[in-house]
Amino acid sequence: MEAEKSIPHVVLIDGYIDDPAALGVPPYISPMIRAVAGAAVDAGGRVTYLSIDMLRQGHEIPDADVTVLLSGNTVPGKYLRSMPMSLKEIREYLPKMKGWKLIGGSSAYAPEAEGFDFRIHRDLAASLYDGMTGKEVGERFRTLDEWNRWMLLGADIVKEHQDFPQPLMVEIESYRGCHRYASGGCSFCIEPTKGKPLMRQPEDILAEAKKLRALGVCNIRVGGQTCIISYGSEDFSSGVPRPVPSKVRQLFEGLKALGFEHISVDNANPAVIATYPEESS
Repeated sequence: MEAEKSIPHVVLIDGYIDDPAALGVPPYISPMIRAVAGAAVDAGGRVTYLSIDMLRQGHEIPDADVTVLLSGNTVPGKYLRSMPMSLKEIREYLPKMKGWKLIGGSSAYAPEAEGFDFRIHRDLAASLYDGMTGKEVGERFRTLDEWNRWMLLGADIVKEHQDFPQPLMVEIESYRGCHRYASGGCSFCIEPTKGKPLMRQPEDILAEAKKLRALGVCNIRVGGQTCIISYGSEDFSSGVPRPVPSKVRQLFEGLKALGFEHISVDNANPAVIATYPEESS
């Protein structure tokens, strides 16, 4: 019992995010909240996951050493199943949060976030990990090794989501950043601000997908990337990268073999398809 008490308790509140490249409003669960969970576990913590819908239904926020909120809708849409946490709800629930408090997502820019100890604008998972391991809570992006490790360690929280196993749709990221980062990319998208693409290898993505399938996940969406056809391309200068079909094929054939009921994908640059029709087909 004493050993359990010595393990930091981290409460994750999923207020839902809606980014152009990564969906997180139900029935979707964002890869960002799973990365935060993985970072907490990697730092030696035990995690309790709560969604804003669970709080709306009367769940209490438990005692914690750290409370982390991920929330915000960068590109508001029409939601059919739920709504992201409102600023009014942030004001309501903030006094009930225990321990030191971090907030990430676009809500971190709102005045309502001033009551948190840390307002994180880059990578909530990386900042949490640094704070829990005795480092300064600053702004940085996770490394590729951290990224792959945290997606495995944080996978289990999908079972706590109110939509698990159906109709939950689990977002899986293939890379961050944008091949058009130098020009600023699309005006509505935040990915170009993350710089040139950092690619996850097919075997790392498939390892995450395999664990999710073993947990009982039925549906996945390959998101996070600005152009799935450009996945695997290391042409970072042209803005219209030549596709690498072998990488895309390896990824999707591997996903298909895992037996998910539904696999969807989002985001492709029409200029890449028009410039390289043979490689894109």
